[in-house]
Amino acid sequence: MACRYTGENKYEVTMTNAMGKRRLLDGFKIGTTTVLANKLDNDELVVSFLGLPAYITDKEILDKLYEWGVSAVSPIKRRMWPGTNIADWTRYLK
Repeated sequence: MACRYTGENKYEVTMTNAMGKRRLLDGFKIGTTTVLANKLDNDELVVSFLGLPAYITDKEILDKLYEWGVSAVSPIKRRMWPGTNIADWTRYLK
């Protein structure tokens, strides 16, 4: 679990398990103060694959993600050397 102060009487909490998250969203009391939580979900993550050999195809990457139960919501993009259209072998996607 992590907690970060974001403003007056506001905190952002990251939970390590779903049960703790559900309990937090139910609300709780500290002394006579009621604490209410709002659910903020971000289920998209940018993933970088650094230094992948050129012979590994985008399809192989997508197939491996599928095996892990993950689906891409964006096409695979290639990072290019600045000022060129030469890929540096890093690929990334959402």
